[in-house]
Order: sequence, then C-alpha cells, then structure tokens
Amino acid sequence: MMHRSLFATSVRTNLDNVKQSHCSLVPRICLRLLREGALLGFCFDARKQKLCGYSLHARSFRAYCGEDGKKQGARGSAAALKEQIAQLRKDLHATPWKTLSRVLVENDVLQLPWKGPDWKTLPEPSPEEMSYMAGFFDGDGCVTEKSNLSGCRLAVSQAFDASAVLVRYANLFGGTVEVRSQGVGLQKPVLNWRLEGPGCKHVSNLLATASVVKHKQLALAAKWPKDTDGRKLAKHKLRGWKHGSTDTQTHGCVSWSYFAGFFDAEGCIKITTTGNLMLTICQKREAILNVIKVFLADQSIHSELYNCRTHGCLSIHRRGDCEAVLQRMQHAGLLVKAQHAEIALNTEKTGPSRAREQLGLLVGNQSFGKRLDEAGCLRAQEIRRMRQQVWYLKSRGQEDAAAARLLAAQELVAKHDLLKLKAERDMLLRHAAFIQRLSGSMWE
Repeated sequence: MMHRSLFATSVRTNLDNVKQSHCSLVPRICLRLLREGALLGFCFDARKQKLCGYSLHARSFRAYCGEDGKKQGARGSAAALKEQIAQLRKDLHATPWKTLSRVLVENDVLQLPWKGPDWKTLPEPSPEEMSYMAGFFDGDGCVTEKSNLSGCRLAVSQAFDASAVLVRYANLFGGTVEVRSQGVGLQKPVLNWRLEGPGCKHVSNLLATASVVKHKQLALAAKWPKDTDGRKLAKHKLRGWKHGSTDTQTHGCVSWSYFAGFFDAEGCIKITTTGNLMLTICQKREAILNVIKVFLADQSIHSELYNCRTHGCLSIHRRGDCEAVLQRMQHAGLLVKAQHAEIALNTEKTGPSRAREQLGLLVGNQSFGKRLDEAGCLRAQEIRRMRQQVWYLKSRGQEDAAAARLLAAQELVAKHDLLKLKAERDMLLRHAAFIQRLSGSMWE
C-alpha cells in the first residue's frame, strides 16, 4: 500500500497536472479519487472540458501538510531537494580546483607551460596526419590577429583531460601548451596550444592545404601583409570570415583522416535511454555539414541534416552505420574520442545502460546531474509504455481503464522526478568531494 503522505502528494500532483489540461479523462480520474476517499469534491466545467477546482479529504490534507499545516512528504522533499541543488550549484560555482601545474599524456607527466620542439627542426607531417590536424583545427582551432597587427596567432583549446591532442600539435608544429583557465566548480581546467611568429606563418601554410572550413583564414595568416593599410584590411577580412558573415564556402575535400579530426573536435557519441547508438556533429557553419554528408553518402553511410535556430546538426542513427563510421575513424587516428568509440562499439557486451554510464563519465559537465542512470532509464521507458497504453485504451473506448492507467502513469512521473532530483543532488555532492580530494603530482 502506498504511504499516506506519498498518496496525498500523488493526489495533489496529479490533480494540479490535469487541472491545467483539457483532457476527456479528467472527470473519470476525479470520480475514481472521490470513490477512493481522496477527494471531498471537485468542480468540472463540462463546456470547457476543464477542471476548475477540487477539495482534498481531511486525511489526505493532513498527510500532505502534516498536523501543523506545514508542507512535507514527497512534494516537500522535491522542493527541499531543488533548494539543496540550487545551493550546491551556487557553492560549486565559487569553489576553485587546486592549481593544475602538470599534465599526464601517455604516461608522461609534462610541466606546464610545455614547449614543443623548434618548428624549424620538425619534418613535415604525413598527409594523413595533416588531414587529421586540419580537421581538428577546423572544428576547434582559432586564427586571431595580434593586437599590434604584426602577425597572427594559432590556438586550440581543450579541457585538461583531452590534452593529448594539444601535445600532438606541439610535437608536430612546435608552439606551447599552457593553462588557459584553472578549474572552478563544474568547469574543468582548460589548456591551450598556441603558436606565434614565423612558425605561425609556416604552419598556417601547411594546415591551409588540408583545411576545408578555415582555408581562407589560414592562407591569410600564412601571407600576412607587411604594410599598415594591408594589415588593417586583413584584420577586417579575418574577423568577417571568423563570424561567418562573408565566408560560407568550403575548400578541398573530406577524407577519413579529416573526418576523424573534425569529429574529435565537434562530434558526439550518444547512447539514448532506449539503448540506441547515435553520432552527431553540430556546427554553426552548415556548409561543412553538407560536405560531410556528401562524403558519408559516397561511403554508403546514411546521415540526416537538421536545421536548428543557431546551428545545423548532422546525425547518424542507424546502428550499422554508426559502428562502421566509428571503426573507420579508429583506423584513421581518432584520438580524443578513441575511448568513447571503444565503449560504443562494445555496447552489446557491456549492455547499453552500462555503456551509457561509462560515456557519461567521459563527456563534459554541460549537462552535469541531468543524465539518467540505469534505473532512471527503465522508469522513463515504463512511463512511455504506460502513456502508449493510455492512448490505446482511449482509442478502444475504454475510458475508465484509460483514466486509471493515466493516473498510475502520473504517479510514476512524480516518483521519477523526485528520484532524478535525488540523483542530481548526490552527483553534486560527490563532485564537491572530488574537488576537495584532488592530489598528486599534477596539482598544487
């Protein structure tokens, strides 16, 4: 039997939900609650098909509010949890990590800032390496002019746990890997690869040969004007291209090495709550997504392009296509998301719930605390199944059965929402403890 405080909470929650809707099942739900003794009465506008008001039975009201009339029970717990979560996020926002002074790359601990070899002594990368690095730069790289307009600067930024690709840039092209920002709360420390001076012109020329999106920017950086007027004009052009207002064209073609680099920078590997595998790439420059879509079609890979408000999104949904793409990218040198790809390809062995959980530990903290765990995924699937049953019962004219099923579904939704809040709070507490426990040679 349902605990009386949870029972009363379910009554209040469910009726608050149906009160705002125009549902043909509302009278049947209210009559059912009236027969069960949960309601003293209710007011239903038959013309508008809308619940106007209701009155809880005294025992339900006491269970819901307590003897002193103060809110408690599951609904009160939800409100308290939301307050805790808000306070935890506020506290974390002002909680700095320890200072990151070193970084671990392939079992080597590198002191920051870390300088790569002199670009003059480095051999030219192979075509495959160049395509990968150009693809990654097209996704996450940046070409900016110096404040005195004497030249340009190349930069790529990544979270500290994806620093391997920055070290690869330094090893191939020279430059420096340094801390761009220290960690605070849910924001991880960010590292930056930077290259200036004559080396910038040389490397810009190399990357421009394989770049598809930022070819013009890199070509301009490689041949930066020497006169003052020319530099001012170049600055204007560069900023126009960076903001996409004057450059919507692409250059060159896509290869698997280029695609692996671009996906490492901008791609995402997802396992949905229903266990489906999905690959997505989101970009504000839709021209490159169209080029990639054509490239994938040439490889017999089906993809779909969606237009969002501020960007485009290329998505691969079919499991066979997703697995084929991941395997080809692995062979082409996938680096940042190599572990993600391995987890996704082993989903059948580990199970989708376990794989989804493992992926969640590797991604950024943009949706921290919102990802459903295995139990949450099962509840979400059950809620969808129950709602489908409500639709089916209504279509067969079984209104009483549909009303009962809808009420049960709403009770599960209330429980699901409460458990999600508890899981989010617990994750925030664990993350706060993680920040406090940071230790070792990387931190000061």
